[in-house]
Amino acid sequence: MPPSFAERPSIWRVLLRRGLTALLRRGLRPVVSWKTLWFFERDLTRLTVRAAAARIPLEVRHAQREDLAELEALARRAGGEWETLAARLARDQCLVGLSAGRLVHASWRATTSASVPEIPATLHLGPGEVYLYDSLTDPAVRGQGVQPAVVSVALREEQAQGYRRHLYYMQADNLSGLPVLRKVAEGAPTRTRIVRCIRFTGLSGILVTGLQGPGRPTLELQKGVRARRLGRWGYWVRARPP
Repeated sequence: MPPSFAERPSIWRVLLRRGLTALLRRGLRPVVSWKTLWFFERDLTRLTVRAAAARIPLEVRHAQREDLAELEALARRAGGEWETLAARLARDQCLVGLSAGRLVHASWRATTSASVPEIPATLHLGPGEVYLYDSLTDPAVRGQGVQPAVVSVALREEQAQGYRRHLYYMQADNLSGLPVLRKVAEGAPTRTRIVRCIRFTGLSGILVTGLQGPGRPTLELQKGVRARRLGRWGYWVRARPP
């Protein structure tokens, strides 16, 4: 069944919502701030993947331990914050894009679980699910079609390996991520979960909504996190801010 209108992240609807949200945030900024995370999926069994060529020479391959120093350098240039890369590379896959021998892009892929940096939660994947996260592109080559080229390779690999669902998320106020999958695949992605992280001035915790209930992926608060269930409203979490 095709996704409903409400599930299709129309650019114009997002722009309107973003403008209204910006006004609301400006008015409430003295007392409250929040982030909204949109989770999406693609049905890999029905997806037609388009070949996407970057506008610069680009080689796409899997990262190896020998690439750790360049991955760290890319994170610094692109403003990313990654945990110990050696441990992450031992656990997850990393697709990298190289141009003229320089590592200019990295996208991480998990097949079992992964942390969600904005909230103290772990994302759990089911059979046949794969999750693409933490994509970074060197600022010097942004706008050259590098990320769509890497994502195109990732989707074709996942189909060849028998995965059924491709999951990812983005912040609702980050429009740059919306066009990427549309450039490399037909149709609109399906939005499967919305998580909001709300912080109130003067209070030591955050309100997290959307962790429970139907929808993918499965999200679980990390062990050791102090949280109180607030019924249908979500959790009051005494942890680092979003």
